Amino acid sequence: LGLARGLSHYLEHYPYGCTEQLVSRAWPSLAVAERPEFGGSRAKAQADVAAVVRMLASRQNEEGAFGMWAANSVVSEFQTVYAAHFLTDARERGHTVPPVLLERTLARLKVLAESEGGGLSEERERAYALYVLSRNGRLSGAAATGVEARLERDHRGAWREDLAALYLASVRRLEQDARRADALVSGVRFARSMKPDFLHFHDPLARDGAALYLTSRHFPERAKTLRAEDIQGIADEVAGGRYNSLSAATAIAGLAAYADAMGEPVASDAAVSEELEGGAPRELTLSKGTFRRAAFSPAAKRLRFTVPGPAFYQVVQAGFDDAAPKS
Repeated sequence: LGLARGLSHYLEHYPYGCTEQLVSRAWPSLAVAERPEFGGSRAKAQADVAAVVRMLASRQNEEGAFGMWAANSVVSEFQTVYAAHFLTDARERGHTVPPVLLERTLARLKVLAESEGGGLSEERERAYALYVLSRNGRLSGAAATGVEARLERDHRGAWREDLAALYLASVRRLEQDARRADALVSGVRFARSMKPDFLHFHDPLARDGAALYLTSRHFPERAKTLRAEDIQGIADEVAGGRYNSLSAATAIAGLAAYADAMGEPVASDAAVSEELEGGAPRELTLSKGTFRRAAFSPAAKRLRFTVPGPAFYQVVQAGFDDAAPKS
């Protein structure tokens, strides 16, 4: 979860404003509101949720979908489901969500979920819509059976490793159908190589973040069996700079849900020093708590970590070039 701090910083300063991007920018404060070590607070979460609610109210069209930039027909089915998911999480955490706004959105999701997708990506969106509907107490078993049948007919084998299977498994778990839920979740693996599909908001980090969120929230017993390499896939995408607004927010939601499912880890002793010009070491002062932080000098040539066993670390830097590029 320590990785979430850098991603939160990235999202907080994200300069663009389509519907997905604005929802993504608010998700970190919602996910870590109860974790002060991230600078999170209930007040900040309330302010961010309220801003998203105002934005969504201004962009909801007559069909209940959210326009990408305004209340018009330029929509993305995924963005509408994603926004509904955010509103659902916010309401469950006690934030004010206007019932009319959510009800109109759920009505749109029902129309989407009962239609037939044109490929695996579109069927995944329908499975996601069914999941959000189920979270809101709408029985979705019959429609889930239809999506599952089409996936088996048109994408035999491949879909059982897809996020669509985990959405459907979560629907079954919410409806207390443990046998079907366990059968659906059994084929989903983390850190699988895949080609990004940005048209449908799907890439490795977004996939693993969503999978970690769903597994931790609805299959906590399975979350406890995840291996280090399962989480390593998320860390590798972050370290490689392969993230965007959606995948950063999804990863934070997943990591926060995983931390909630696993409980607080035992804080370990650790030390960090920086080496300046000439190799002179200087020990840094680490904050207390589960996630230790330290500020280091821009003049540092090297950081040296002393930790008792495996650990993740993240370096966060921000700013701009002193001089503009000449070409």
